[in-house]
Amino acid sequence: KERNLKAFGYDMFSEDIRATAMMKAAISGEATLSGKVKLIQEDRGREQAGFLMYLPIYKNNIIKNPAQQNLENAIGWIYAPFRADDLMQGILGPSTGDIDIEIFDGLTLSENFRIHDSHRLRTEHSNQLQLTATAIDLKKATARYHKTETLNIFGRLWNIKIHSLPAFEAKLNQNPANAIAFVGIIISSLFTFIVWFVATARARALNLVHDRTKELSDLNEFNKWIHAIDNILSEVTTYDETINRILLFLSTQSRWTVAGFWQIESETGHLKLFQMQSKFPEKYQIFLQSSASINFKYGEGLPGFVLKSKKIHWIPNLLSDTNFPRGPIAHQCGLTCGLAFQVRTANALLGVLELFTEEFIPSTTAISEELNSVGLRMGNRLMSLKLATNLEAEQKRLQQLMAAINASAIVSTSDVYGNITSVNNKFCEISGYSEVELIGQNHRLVNSGLESKNFFKDMWKTIARGKTWFGEIRNRKKCGEIYTVASVITPLHRTDGSIESYLSVRFDLTAQKKYHQQLIEAQSIAKIGSWHLDLQTNLQNWSDEHYRIFEISKHQKNELLAQEYRRRIHPEDLNSLDQTFQNAQKLGEDFIFNHSI
Repeated sequence: KERNLKAFGYDMFSEDIRATAMMKAAISGEATLSGKVKLIQEDRGREQAGFLMYLPIYKNNIIKNPAQQNLENAIGWIYAPFRADDLMQGILGPSTGDIDIEIFDGLTLSENFRIHDSHRLRTEHSNQLQLTATAIDLKKATARYHKTETLNIFGRLWNIKIHSLPAFEAKLNQNPANAIAFVGIIISSLFTFIVWFVATARARALNLVHDRTKELSDLNEFNKWIHAIDNILSEVTTYDETINRILLFLSTQSRWTVAGFWQIESETGHLKLFQMQSKFPEKYQIFLQSSASINFKYGEGLPGFVLKSKKIHWIPNLLSDTNFPRGPIAHQCGLTCGLAFQVRTANALLGVLELFTEEFIPSTTAISEELNSVGLRMGNRLMSLKLATNLEAEQKRLQQLMAAINASAIVSTSDVYGNITSVNNKFCEISGYSEVELIGQNHRLVNSGLESKNFFKDMWKTIARGKTWFGEIRNRKKCGEIYTVASVITPLHRTDGSIESYLSVRFDLTAQKKYHQQLIEAQSIAKIGSWHLDLQTNLQNWSDEHYRIFEISKHQKNELLAQEYRRRIHPEDLNSLDQTFQNAQKLGEDFIFNHSI
């Protein structure tokens, strides 16, 4: 295996002997042997002579005539490399020590064309290095018996030369009949093998071509629907429609008749069927319904198994696979074969895609590797569409929120120096200034002068530290009138954390302040007090008259007001007051309660 890997990437047309054999095979449409070559695999150990067999592959497996059309129609070759010494030893074994068998490429019987020499090989293995090549050749030249045959093997002439060796000649003197029989068996075996090799090599090569052609056909079909999926990924712009189009294509335009996508639920982590399509929905109705009614946990069922293993899973027999509990139902519908692979990004898993069919589709390494790539491309596209959909929804919600804020609040932005960069219509309405008059001006333009320098100093100190400031500010309109706003100022940060600008959202309190003052005056005249309790902060807000009635100082700490209030309630009324107040909180209803103080 390691030696064969050495040949990967080698350009066979860069060497004349190989190129000649390949062209001859492509033109003739027949298996062809090359001449003697040094194999690329010869990278260590004793170097052997080699040769190669080529069998051409044509488009759609069609051999055309004349020869030029064959050449134009050829798309590749299947080839097999042979090490000559290993091949002959495999045929004859170690029993040829009495005779020498030489094989030459072509009609020239010289060292440059010698493919195999059994005696020289045996001598090397026996470490008889004292016998030089000249001495060996001398023994062959003086042999008493020798025979030469020429064979045509796939358009290549081989000369096979057989010599007797001294050991054989000695046996011949002792027992001529047995020695001659022995040589006959050796020669017959050699020629028989060569005849068998010629007769069967093409058949084996054709079978190999058929298998390879089928594999290439499957891969070609696979590549077509991969291309179609890529088109869908580039054309469709929504998450749901992308999945729908891919499943519809796979289940109607490919050899697969059912396609489904299982999506991971964010809340539970379980796999739930997002959608399943079929070329024959009525025929597979039971299987489709069964799939839609099941959720798989991590490691369970086919989707869960693929999720856990992180590998493509091919199922040649759905009925017998332990990871496919829907097997009996699938078998009942006629489905026999299936596969599933992950749809993911580099960092996140989106789901698992399943495919099923009634025919057997064998798995191949090339298709499995491409499916991994398809799953990654689908995952990247679906994730981008999902993020885009979520972003679009967030933008829509933000637009709705901003519309609501702009309709009810006074909004502006400013730079870090307080210079106004944007205002909404409410700002213009309440201030009396136009947008043109406001943009570029400092917020001091609407300063009423009623707030102290320390007030603004504390405000700037807060927002400059990156914190949000809350407070009430009295501003002045263009006409000179005073208006009060509840203001929230929030710093907006750059990606590096520095402050880029400030966002101010204000609500007009002028009318509220006016009504509050009128209420205070009315309560003072009518001797009526009022209070307000914030249930979230538990803080109370009392009117001036309420302080007076209960004879409590307005400077009393807020957290002590409730305690002081209860001290002034008549003890006999406390329990009833507590019960009434609790019921009002629980039911959210108004209540009236009379008590003594």
